Amino acid sequence: TVIAEFEALPWTNIFIGLCEAEIGIRLERSGESAMRGLAHACALPEAENVGYSQLIDMWRGAALLLLGDPGAAAIELTRAVETMRRGGRRVMLPTALVYLAEAAWQLGDEDEADRLTREAYSVALTNGDLGRLLLALADFPGVLSRALDLESEPDGAWHALGRAVIRSPSTTLPLGPATVHVRECGEPALVLEGLVDRPNVGKSLEGVAFLLARGNTRARGSAK
Repeated sequence: TVIAEFEALPWTNIFIGLCEAEIGIRLERSGESAMRGLAHACALPEAENVGYSQLIDMWRGAALLLLGDPGAAAIELTRAVETMRRGGRRVMLPTALVYLAEAAWQLGDEDEADRLTREAYSVALTNGDLGRLLLALADFPGVLSRALDLESEPDGAWHALGRAVIRSPSTTLPLGPATVHVRECGEPALVLEGLVDRPNVGKSLEGVAFLLARGNTRARGSAK
């Protein structure tokens, strides 16, 4: 009886469509799949409700980014961000800001992209919820990479977020060739693509330092 009553609620199918869109973006990395989910949500008149429409705009913008259309994505995401700001709806605002920052960067507006990225962090910090920000950064890691490039201090806030994204079991980032430095002066540490890591076992640092000193020596291993 409870399930039947739940399925009869007008917002249930909208919620399902939004979930399909999120799965398409975050798990399948498929703009087409996300668009199909949004089509299900938009087929209902309740989708015009601002609480749903801003999420539809946000996920559609992310889907358009995956489909390679940053111009159309920016239109959708700008509308989502402005609606969230105007209505004081801050929970998903950091996510929308990260997506819009990616769209702005792809369109060549680097200053605006940097500004939106800073705003996303500020809102997330005020919300007391960095988890959604981390998920958004994992969706489009280029936003995180550019923020890291602007932060000179390896122990700064963005470097901490970068370590959290890399280590999170709920996010999957592409692995490829990486630049590794061993910091031997001061507090020993590994610096991987600008991210500082201090292994619990000191001999791991010695091992990497040895391999680096050997020049052309190659080694195989697994990344964690």
